[in-house]
Amino acid sequence: SSTWTHVVATVSGTTMKVYKNGALAGTKTDGYDPIVLARTQNWLGRDPNPNSSEGYFGGTIAYLKVWHGVELQQSNVTTLYSPHNTAHHFWDFRGCTTGGTVTDSIAGDLVATPMNGPVCGADGLRLDGSDDYADIDDWEWGGTTSIEV
Repeated sequence: SSTWTHVVATVSGTTMKVYKNGALAGTKTDGYDPIVLARTQNWLGRDPNPNSSEGYFGGTIAYLKVWHGVELQQSNVTTLYSPHNTAHHFWDFRGCTTGGTVTDSIAGDLVATPMNGPVCGADGLRLDGSDDYADIDDWEWGGTTSIEV
């Protein structure tokens, strides 16, 4: 299928929200406030359990944006669903080179490395749902955060 889905996730304190195509799709209020620390295993398209061979995303990811210290509100998400605004980190996988890395185009210091053979195309990084993912450099983040894919 060639249907695109716009997803934004926010975390603020113990409240987590997921927006799908500009609309709030779910809220969880009994989560954990992620502490700010240097994190490893920043995987895009892979199960967070390093010992798991399940839970790989099958599909294409056009880009990833992260706002550290910012909880996007419904009005922000609605705006994002149309044109784009400024994030703190931005990896644009559209037009990437298969086998190459993608550097954060805002901060310029974090690299996403495709792992296990995802294919790049004009529409983004294509993950096979079997074992492909992107490994982003270790970096410090946590607390209030918003992520857009």
